Amino acid sequence: MSIFKESFREYVQQQLKLREAIVSLGNEGGGRMNNSKTVNLPQGKEVNIPTGAFYTNTVGRSCVIRMSSGVDLKPEAGDLLEGGRYENIEDLVGSGLAKRYVLEGGTLVNLEKDGDMISALRKGFPGSGKRGFGFQYGDPLIRANSGTGDDNYGIVPMPGITSINVRTKSAFGSLREAKINFSCHNQRQLEILELLYMRPGYPLLLEWGWTTYIDNDGNRNSTFPTISEFFDPNVSQEIINLKIIDNKITSGGNYDGMMGICKNFNYKARTDGGYDCVTEITSTGEIIESLKSTKISFYDGDGNLKKADEMETIINEVAKLVELQSNPLQTS
Repeated sequence: MSIFKESFREYVQQQLKLREAIVSLGNEGGGRMNNSKTVNLPQGKEVNIPTGAFYTNTVGRSCVIRMSSGVDLKPEAGDLLEGGRYENIEDLVGSGLAKRYVLEGGTLVNLEKDGDMISALRKGFPGSGKRGFGFQYGDPLIRANSGTGDDNYGIVPMPGITSINVRTKSAFGSLREAKINFSCHNQRQLEILELLYMRPGYPLLLEWGWTTYIDNDGNRNSTFPTISEFFDPNVSQEIINLKIIDNKITSGGNYDGMMGICKNFNYKARTDGGYDCVTEITSTGEIIESLKSTKISFYDGDGNLKKADEMETIINEVAKLVELQSNPLQTS
């Protein structure tokens, strides 16, 4: 919790006032299903609550959790793949493997079309249609089909997140730490998930929020804003953080996210041949906060004894690095 006192952001105030009005529907003797209401939000905004909003915000909405990996597969890492038509190195090199194993509602079917990534939910079993992939069980794209070695337990479900816990750290509340629990169902899936999500120092993006909800314009909204730019090698971390803030404002606080690095991980085997996995993500600001400083003495150019703080030296060096990135043509 932060030690500073600060008012809620404007979009948060509006959403809280809107939810208060939605919950109060029916208190004046009318029905909650077919009742609508006009409410004045902070900053002079007036919206009309649609009919059925009470049930949308109480029993009709669900939580969405999405975790993406920033790991890129190198061309020479083809020995990590099983090969064949479903694990072609040309399809998975770069961010291809990470896109295939985005954890959201299990794992999504992510396909490239005109440079954009189109996502769809999985459905069915092998043999239930003419297609050969995109199943909830037994999908060869996510190693859920039958294996050939000792780890052959037949077809298994897709891996997916089971729960998360996000909390703030430090006296200022500016740092975040998340603990994500997810499951996979054979050793072949574990090998990929360990590469993507369970290696300390690797970048990860965690997003969560509500859908369906009533936004600050009084509209029923069922979209979950994802950050597809995360897989673009030319996009910086600053742009990702700005995109998270923009999604929070656009959704009226019904979306949140954090980008950080894998801090720790753990997994344990189950009796059914699957694995329960845990990954801990920490925001990158914790690295700077963990730097310790000590007082040292030195002689300046005039021979005078001076005292300095090592943290001051660290900050100066970081400033030089930032300046060098802004002006790569300078030599000193």
